[in-house]
Amino acid sequence: MRLAAAALTLSTLVAILASSCASTDPVATPSPSDPPAADGVDGTWDLLAGTHDGVALPMPAGATIDMTLDGTTAGGTAACNSWFGEVAVGERSMSFSGLGQTEMACLDERMDAEAAYLQALSAVAAFDLDGDMLTLLGPDLELTFTRRPPVADAGLVGTAWVLDGYIEGDAVSSAQGDEAMLVFAADGSLTGNTGCRDFGGAWTTDDGGQLVISDVASDGHACADPLLARQDQNVLEVLSGRVMAEVDGDGLTITSPQGTGLMFRAGLISPRRGSCRGAF
Repeated sequence: MRLAAAALTLSTLVAILASSCASTDPVATPSPSDPPAADGVDGTWDLLAGTHDGVALPMPAGATIDMTLDGTTAGGTAACNSWFGEVAVGERSMSFSGLGQTEMACLDERMDAEAAYLQALSAVAAFDLDGDMLTLLGPDLELTFTRRPPVADAGLVGTAWVLDGYIEGDAVSSAQGDEAMLVFAADGSLTGNTGCRDFGGAWTTDDGGQLVISDVASDGHACADPLLARQDQNVLEVLSGRVMAEVDGDGLTITSPQGTGLMFRAGLISPRRGSCRGAF
Protein backbone atom coordinates (compact mmCIF):
# COMPACT_ATOMS: atom_id res chain seq x y z
CA MET A 1 0.00 0.00 0.00
CA ARG A 2 1.61 3.27 -1.07
CA LEU A 3 0.44 6.64 0.18
CA ALA A 4 3.07 8.79 -1.52
CA ALA A 5 3.98 9.78 -5.03
CA ALA A 6 7.43 8.35 -4.40
CA ALA A 7 8.38 5.49 -2.11
CA LEU A 8 11.43 5.33 0.12
CA THR A 9 13.92 2.64 -0.87
CA LEU A 10 16.08 1.45 2.01
CA SER A 11 18.91 -0.94 2.39
CA THR A 12 16.95 -2.58 5.18
CA LEU A 13 17.09 -5.18 7.55
CA VAL A 14 16.99 -8.98 8.14
CA ALA A 15 19.13 -11.97 9.37
CA ILE A 16 20.80 -15.37 8.62
CA LEU A 17 21.84 -18.35 10.81
CA ALA A 18 22.19 -21.99 10.00
CA SER A 19 22.61 -25.73 10.48
CA SER A 20 24.21 -27.81 13.20
CA CYS A 21 27.19 -29.13 11.24
CA ALA A 22 29.79 -27.10 9.39
CA SER A 23 30.45 -27.88 5.75
CA THR A 24 33.97 -28.99 4.80
CA ASP A 25 33.21 -29.10 1.08
CA PRO A 26 35.03 -26.53 -1.05
CA VAL A 27 32.83 -23.66 -2.13
CA ALA A 28 33.03 -21.48 -5.19
CA THR A 29 34.38 -17.98 -4.76
CA PRO A 30 31.92 -15.38 -6.12
CA SER A 31 33.02 -13.72 -9.30
CA PRO A 32 31.61 -10.86 -11.37
CA SER A 33 31.31 -13.25 -14.30
CA ASP A 34 28.77 -15.44 -12.50
CA PRO A 35 25.39 -15.32 -14.25
CA PRO A 36 22.63 -13.67 -12.22
CA ALA A 37 20.67 -16.02 -9.98
CA ALA A 38 16.94 -16.55 -10.28
CA ASP A 39 14.70 -14.32 -8.19
CA GLY A 40 14.13 -17.30 -5.91
CA VAL A 41 16.38 -16.05 -3.11
CA ASP A 42 14.58 -12.71 -2.77
CA GLY A 43 12.38 -12.52 0.31
CA THR A 44 12.66 -12.84 4.07
CA TRP A 45 14.42 -15.82 5.62
CA ASP A 46 14.45 -16.95 9.26
CA LEU A 47 17.58 -18.60 10.64
CA LEU A 48 17.09 -22.18 11.80
CA ALA A 49 20.68 -23.07 12.79
CA GLY A 50 24.28 -22.43 11.85
CA THR A 51 27.91 -23.31 12.48
CA HIS A 52 31.06 -21.28 11.85
CA ASP A 53 34.62 -22.50 12.44
CA GLY A 54 33.21 -25.65 14.03
CA VAL A 55 31.14 -23.77 16.62
CA ALA A 56 27.33 -23.59 16.64
CA LEU A 57 26.00 -20.05 16.34
CA PRO A 58 24.24 -18.94 19.55
CA MET A 59 20.49 -18.42 19.23
CA PRO A 60 19.08 -16.84 22.42
CA ALA A 61 15.49 -17.72 23.25
CA GLY A 62 13.07 -15.11 21.94
CA ALA A 63 15.67 -13.34 19.79
CA THR A 64 14.99 -12.66 16.10
CA ILE A 65 17.73 -13.58 13.64
CA ASP A 66 16.64 -13.19 10.05
CA MET A 67 17.60 -11.92 6.61
CA THR A 68 15.76 -10.10 3.85
CA LEU A 69 17.17 -10.13 0.31
CA ASP A 70 15.91 -7.74 -2.36
CA GLY A 71 18.05 -7.62 -5.48
CA THR A 72 21.43 -6.25 -4.36
CA THR A 73 20.29 -5.07 -0.92
CA ALA A 74 20.19 -7.13 2.24
CA GLY A 75 19.20 -6.55 5.84
CA GLY A 76 17.41 -7.94 8.84
CA THR A 77 17.65 -8.43 12.58
CA ALA A 78 20.70 -9.92 14.27
CA ALA A 79 19.35 -10.93 17.73
CA CYS A 80 19.62 -7.33 18.94
CA ASN A 81 20.20 -4.69 16.25
CA SER A 82 18.99 -4.31 12.71
CA TRP A 83 21.68 -4.96 10.10
CA PHE A 84 21.99 -3.85 6.49
CA GLY A 85 24.37 -4.15 3.55
CA GLU A 86 24.76 -5.27 -0.05
CA VAL A 87 24.58 -8.77 -1.50
CA ALA A 88 26.00 -10.12 -4.76
CA VAL A 89 24.24 -13.26 -6.03
CA GLY A 90 25.42 -15.45 -8.89
CA GLU A 91 24.17 -18.78 -10.20
CA ARG A 92 25.39 -20.53 -7.02
CA SER A 93 27.57 -17.85 -5.42
CA MET A 94 26.63 -15.25 -2.81
CA SER A 95 28.63 -12.68 -0.86
CA PHE A 96 27.84 -9.79 1.45
CA SER A 97 29.61 -6.44 1.66
CA GLY A 98 29.24 -3.09 3.40
CA LEU A 99 27.63 -4.68 6.44
CA GLY A 100 26.48 -2.23 9.11
CA GLN A 101 24.10 -2.21 12.04
CA THR A 102 22.14 0.06 14.31
CA GLU A 103 23.57 0.80 17.74
CA MET A 104 21.22 -0.43 20.43
CA ALA A 105 22.63 -2.38 23.37
CA CYS A 106 20.98 -5.59 24.60
CA LEU A 107 21.70 -8.35 27.10
CA ASP A 108 25.17 -9.86 26.68
CA GLU A 109 23.84 -13.14 25.23
CA ARG A 110 22.09 -11.23 22.44
CA MET A 111 25.14 -9.08 21.74
CA ASP A 112 27.29 -12.22 21.52
CA ALA A 113 24.81 -13.83 19.12
CA GLU A 114 24.76 -10.69 16.99
CA ALA A 115 28.57 -10.56 16.72
CA ALA A 116 28.77 -14.25 15.76
CA TYR A 117 26.02 -13.91 13.16
CA LEU A 118 27.49 -10.86 11.42
CA GLN A 119 30.92 -12.47 11.38
CA ALA A 120 29.41 -15.55 9.77
CA LEU A 121 27.64 -13.46 7.12
CA SER A 122 30.91 -11.87 6.08
CA ALA A 123 32.31 -15.36 5.31
CA VAL A 124 29.45 -16.49 3.03
CA ALA A 125 30.61 -17.46 -0.46
CA ALA A 126 27.90 -19.72 -1.92
CA PHE A 127 24.32 -20.87 -1.43
CA ASP A 128 22.01 -23.79 -2.05
CA LEU A 129 18.26 -23.28 -2.53
CA ASP A 130 15.83 -26.18 -2.10
CA GLY A 131 12.22 -25.00 -2.12
CA ASP A 132 11.68 -22.95 1.02
CA MET A 133 15.05 -23.91 2.51
CA LEU A 134 18.14 -21.76 1.89
CA THR A 135 21.63 -22.81 2.97
CA LEU A 136 24.53 -20.33 2.94
CA LEU A 137 28.00 -21.81 2.67
CA GLY A 138 31.58 -20.68 3.14
CA PRO A 139 34.88 -21.98 4.50
CA ASP A 140 33.87 -24.02 7.57
CA LEU A 141 30.50 -22.24 7.47
CA GLU A 142 26.91 -23.40 7.05
CA LEU A 143 23.79 -21.33 7.77
CA THR A 144 20.31 -22.77 7.25
CA PHE A 145 17.19 -20.63 6.76
CA THR A 146 13.53 -21.15 6.06
CA ARG A 147 11.48 -18.78 3.92
CA ARG A 148 9.05 -16.55 5.84
CA PRO A 149 5.61 -16.35 4.21
CA PRO A 150 4.83 -12.86 2.83
CA VAL A 151 3.01 -10.54 5.24
CA ALA A 152 -0.11 -8.76 4.03
CA ASP A 153 0.08 -4.97 4.17
CA ALA A 154 -1.14 -3.60 7.48
CA GLY A 155 -3.67 -0.78 7.35
CA LEU A 156 -2.32 2.70 7.91
CA VAL A 157 -5.44 3.64 9.88
CA GLY A 158 -6.10 1.99 13.23
CA THR A 159 -2.75 0.20 13.47
CA ALA A 160 -0.52 0.79 16.50
CA TRP A 161 2.73 1.69 14.73
CA VAL A 162 5.75 1.21 17.02
CA LEU A 163 8.91 3.20 16.22
CA ASP A 164 11.79 0.99 15.10
CA GLY A 165 14.33 3.58 13.99
CA TYR A 166 15.22 6.97 12.58
CA ILE A 167 16.75 7.61 9.14
CA GLU A 168 19.18 10.44 8.51
CA GLY A 169 21.09 10.28 5.24
CA ASP A 170 22.61 6.80 4.93
CA ALA A 171 22.48 6.21 8.70
CA VAL A 172 19.76 4.28 10.51
CA SER A 173 19.56 4.54 14.32
CA SER A 174 17.47 2.44 16.68
CA ALA A 175 14.62 3.90 18.72
CA GLN A 176 15.42 4.55 22.37
CA GLY A 177 13.54 4.60 25.66
CA ASP A 178 9.96 3.48 26.16
CA GLU A 179 8.07 2.30 23.11
CA ALA A 180 7.43 5.27 20.83
CA MET A 181 4.16 4.80 18.96
CA LEU A 182 1.94 6.42 16.34
CA VAL A 183 -1.76 5.76 15.61
CA PHE A 184 -3.76 7.25 12.72
CA ALA A 185 -7.49 7.34 13.55
CA ALA A 186 -10.29 7.18 10.98
CA ASP A 187 -11.62 10.58 12.14
CA GLY A 188 -8.43 12.32 10.92
CA SER A 189 -6.75 12.60 14.29
CA LEU A 190 -3.41 11.09 15.25
CA THR A 191 -1.89 10.28 18.62
CA GLY A 192 1.48 8.98 19.66
CA ASN A 193 4.47 9.00 21.94
CA THR A 194 8.03 10.05 21.07
CA GLY A 195 9.54 7.68 23.62
CA CYS A 196 9.64 10.61 26.01
CA ARG A 197 6.22 12.30 25.89
CA ASP A 198 2.76 12.03 24.34
CA PHE A 199 1.63 14.06 21.34
CA GLY A 200 -1.45 14.52 19.17
CA GLY A 201 -2.41 16.15 15.88
CA ALA A 202 -4.36 15.77 12.66
CA TRP A 203 -3.79 14.04 9.32
CA THR A 204 -5.27 13.90 5.84
CA THR A 205 -4.14 13.18 2.28
CA ASP A 206 -3.84 15.66 -0.58
CA ASP A 207 -5.08 15.20 -4.16
CA GLY A 208 -1.90 13.32 -5.05
CA GLY A 209 -2.34 10.86 -2.19
CA GLN A 210 0.48 12.40 -0.15
CA LEU A 211 0.12 12.36 3.62
CA VAL A 212 -0.36 15.77 5.25
CA ILE A 213 0.21 16.06 9.02
CA SER A 214 -0.78 19.21 10.92
CA ASP A 215 -1.37 20.72 14.37
CA VAL A 216 1.02 18.34 16.13
CA ALA A 217 1.51 19.33 19.78
CA SER A 218 3.11 17.44 22.66
CA ASP A 219 2.49 17.56 26.37
CA GLY A 220 4.48 20.19 28.19
CA HIS A 221 7.09 18.24 30.13
CA ALA A 222 10.73 18.31 29.07
CA CYS A 223 12.79 15.23 28.19
CA ALA A 224 15.58 15.00 30.77
CA ASP A 225 17.57 12.28 28.97
CA PRO A 226 19.57 13.91 26.12
CA LEU A 227 19.15 10.81 23.89
CA LEU A 228 15.39 10.87 24.31
CA ALA A 229 15.32 14.64 23.86
CA ARG A 230 17.05 14.24 20.49
CA GLN A 231 14.67 11.45 19.47
CA ASP A 232 11.69 13.53 20.61
CA GLN A 233 12.84 16.43 18.43
CA ASN A 234 13.44 14.22 15.39
CA VAL A 235 10.05 12.50 15.63
CA LEU A 236 8.15 15.77 15.88
CA GLU A 237 10.16 17.36 13.05
CA VAL A 238 9.40 14.50 10.63
CA LEU A 239 5.70 14.44 11.55
CA SER A 240 5.02 17.88 10.14
CA GLY A 241 3.50 19.02 6.83
CA ARG A 242 3.57 16.94 3.64
CA VAL A 243 5.48 13.69 4.01
CA MET A 244 5.90 10.51 2.01
CA ALA A 245 4.46 7.38 3.62
CA GLU A 246 4.77 3.76 2.51
CA VAL A 247 3.31 0.66 4.11
CA ASP A 248 5.14 -2.53 3.15
CA GLY A 249 3.83 -5.61 4.93
CA ASP A 250 3.98 -4.84 8.65
CA GLY A 251 6.32 -1.88 8.17
CA LEU A 252 5.62 1.83 7.74
CA THR A 253 8.21 4.39 6.59
CA ILE A 254 7.48 8.12 6.80
CA THR A 255 9.95 10.43 5.05
CA SER A 256 10.21 14.20 5.22
CA PRO A 257 11.08 16.39 2.19
CA GLN A 258 14.53 16.82 3.75
CA GLY A 259 15.16 13.06 3.52
CA THR A 260 14.95 12.29 7.23
CA GLY A 261 12.54 9.55 8.15
CA LEU A 262 10.92 7.29 10.72
CA MET A 263 10.55 3.49 10.49
CA PHE A 264 7.70 1.75 12.31
CA ARG A 265 6.45 -1.82 12.75
CA ALA A 266 2.82 -2.80 13.20
CA GLY A 267 2.33 -3.58 16.87
CA LEU A 268 5.86 -4.95 17.22
CA ILE A 269 7.17 -4.35 20.75
CA SER A 270 10.88 -5.01 20.49
CA PRO A 271 12.86 -5.86 23.64
CA ARG A 272 15.00 -2.88 24.59
CA ARG A 273 17.19 -3.83 27.51
CA GLY A 274 20.40 -2.33 28.79
CA SER A 275 21.95 0.99 27.95
CA CYS A 276 22.08 2.45 24.46
CA ARG A 277 25.28 2.72 22.52
CA GLY A 278 23.85 4.93 19.82
CA ALA A 279 21.54 7.87 19.52
CA PHE A 280 19.39 9.57 16.95
